[in-house]
Amino acid sequence: MRAFLFFLLSAANFLAMGQNRMKITNKLGGTYSRTQEEYYILAGGNIKDGSYKIVQGNKTVVSGFYDHGQKDSLWQFYSYNGTIAAKKWYTRGEKTGKWEFFTTAGEPDWSYDFVTGTGLNLKDAETGDIKYDYQNDPGKWVHGKLDKAPIPLYGKAEWNGFAGRNLQYPEEAVNNRQQGIVTLGIVVDQNGKAIDYTVIKSAGKALDNETLRVYQLFSPEYIPGEKNGKKVIVKVPVDQKFVAE
Repeated sequence: MRAFLFFLLSAANFLAMGQNRMKITNKLGGTYSRTQEEYYILAGGNIKDGSYKIVQGNKTVVSGFYDHGQKDSLWQFYSYNGTIAAKKWYTRGEKTGKWEFFTTAGEPDWSYDFVTGTGLNLKDAETGDIKYDYQNDPGKWVHGKLDKAPIPLYGKAEWNGFAGRNLQYPEEAVNNRQQGIVTLGIVVDQNGKAIDYTVIKSAGKALDNETLRVYQLFSPEYIPGEKNGKKVIVKVPVDQKFVAE
């Protein structure tokens, strides 16, 4: 009898939870895109709460969970061929646990443990002779060497899968046979969050705008850079190549 009552209470709570949420489905990409995101928001607002996924055709390419607008629990990202590209853990928006990254063949590539602050097969963060723009003092930019460079918390399989599903060659650029490399400067704060995007090297307005759109949609996260034992704001350069066929 007690077990039956527990089942009834659990079912009632589940139904009440469902009534307090509304499912949202948004199409992503251009006119012919088959990619959409599906998530839930709390009733009467736009705060994401509950399961989240991005679907391309009938395949899930991103799956995760929101707790009152904050990423929570396990998030999984898939490569272009359907294998798992990354597993990332959050607790109310904070990075936690062991983040794992895989090759396109589904084999372990590297990982980072936010509990111990250590990585496995992680590239050395020492910067050598590479110089970056960073804020030594609030609002004051300096160009120089860092003790530790920001490390992107995504692998090639994850980025290639995302770019393959979202990056488009702009029609204007195709018509004008524009090609080249767009270099963005991604401003990464002391928490490893991308907070701003600027074009450092242009390949034409249409290609610049597409690169900005896709990287902002990707919203990369980083292990923050360090200088003199302190985490600092750093502008990280990234390149996106466009080749006209």
